[in-house]
Amino acid sequence: MSKVLLSVWEKGNVKITENDLILKVYYFPIGTARRIKLSDIKEVTELQTSPCDGASKTWGMTLSPVWWHWPGHFVRSGPALVIRTTAESPSFFSPAAGISVEAGDIDYVKGLLTKHMQ
Repeated sequence: MSKVLLSVWEKGNVKITENDLILKVYYFPIGTARRIKLSDIKEVTELQTSPCDGASKTWGMTLSPVWWHWPGHFVRSGPALVIRTTAESPSFFSPAAGISVEAGDIDYVKGLLTKHMQ
């Protein structure tokens, strides 16, 4: 019998369960999901991105060391969260995960992602 993952929050291609952050359509170009254990999250940073700052949100990696999930449409600017799961600073070889979140949801989602941090 498979275990049912109860969703705490889900919108678009982002799902948060009791233990995991699931980014659907994450890996470019094949579109498979990435699962991040909430207990592995070291830092969550809120950004307001724009096409001019090198951190615009496309699918994959832009000029910043952040790998963005596919939100279902091309998003060039707006609120976002960057999730770091390692102690080191993000780099080309170990990018942080970036997710697009609507402005009305960003505080709630950030709270869900950071409540497991020690």
